[in-house]
Amino acid sequence: MYSTPYAQQQFYSTYNNQQGLQPMFNNLNIHNTSSSPSPSSKLIVQHCNTIRQKAKVITKDELERILDESYRELKTLTVPSQINPNLKRIIVALLFVKSPTLPSLSLHKFFILLQAPLTQIIRQWQRTSSLNQNDVFMFTSIIKLLRNLLKNIFDTKRYPTWLFDTPLLTTIANFLVKMAKSKKFFNKKNHRESKAFIHLFSIYIDYQTDLNEEKTFNKDILDKLIDPVTQCLRSNHYIDIFSQLQTKKEILKMQKRFFLSKCPSFLVSYNGSRLEQITESLLSTMLPQYLTLFNELIPLIHQWKRSTMRSINYLIKIVKHGSINTTILADHLPFIDHILTLVDTPILYNKLTASPSKRETDLMHTIINFLANMINEPTILAYIKQKKMTA
Repeated sequence: MYSTPYAQQQFYSTYNNQQGLQPMFNNLNIHNTSSSPSPSSKLIVQHCNTIRQKAKVITKDELERILDESYRELKTLTVPSQINPNLKRIIVALLFVKSPTLPSLSLHKFFILLQAPLTQIIRQWQRTSSLNQNDVFMFTSIIKLLRNLLKNIFDTKRYPTWLFDTPLLTTIANFLVKMAKSKKFFNKKNHRESKAFIHLFSIYIDYQTDLNEEKTFNKDILDKLIDPVTQCLRSNHYIDIFSQLQTKKEILKMQKRFFLSKCPSFLVSYNGSRLEQITESLLSTMLPQYLTLFNELIPLIHQWKRSTMRSINYLIKIVKHGSINTTILADHLPFIDHILTLVDTPILYNKLTASPSKRETDLMHTIINFLANMINEPTILAYIKQKKMTA
């Protein structure tokens, strides 16, 4: 009834784009290549109607039975043009289920069927820089369903294992590398799909965050993504967007959210075996640029926008997470100057509240944790004491 490694192997698509083959799923095309109307499975239409009608009250047992039967039905379809439309019908119907029933079935084997179109659409987007309307609809619908499926789930064992299969993670990793090099994936025309991709990426951030709460876990399960993420954090896009925060220049919302919030969030939730190597390499390259950003932004602190404060917070979290070896900061003491300036800024500490969601409170909490970590380095501690004595 639930997904197994064997089931994943049996139902994962095989692709051969270099030879011009159409994307395949279970040896069938996942796209409708026929010009004639797509035949509808009567059983699936019936199940979709049932799901919609009972969306608020459907029980786990009934939905489980529907997913079982729908899964078997999709396996019996032999006409390529039937597969994707019928899968799409079920996906859309399941979006109506708002109760806890859906997350209770997060491991059901039916959801393995989402892996093929999800992987193929990301690859298509990477190749062509844009998607047609059908692919955009399918892509956004799959990711909405995944978000609903994993809503309020904090146990990593409840995440479908196919989300961590090599083909999908490799596809996402390759796409992240492309995003680090080109802004075209975040243009206005791609707003819906870029927003959906960020939601997909957030699922992995949430998983990695939950993983850190567990005593025993595979800390390298998302290792394929960490190098591409650090490429994004090293990119000119990251620096350019950051430096434009206080200007009047328009910054696309999804681009800003991805580079300044989501990529830092992924990095600071990463505790894999290569953490020290990854972060030391990142900071040795980026600390001088962080210092330049602070030189530009600290004098404008009284005019900071919310996005600026949030981005500064994430930047400090990156440095703190990467400062396993605090000596790397000892070579960039002017950065410490800026942190001390933030601590002494009334506009920040006068607005502290008991709520950690308050922007100023969250930023100050990050700064205090950062300094608490830094004073373990004698050079930095002596520098801070000297600054306080001469202030």
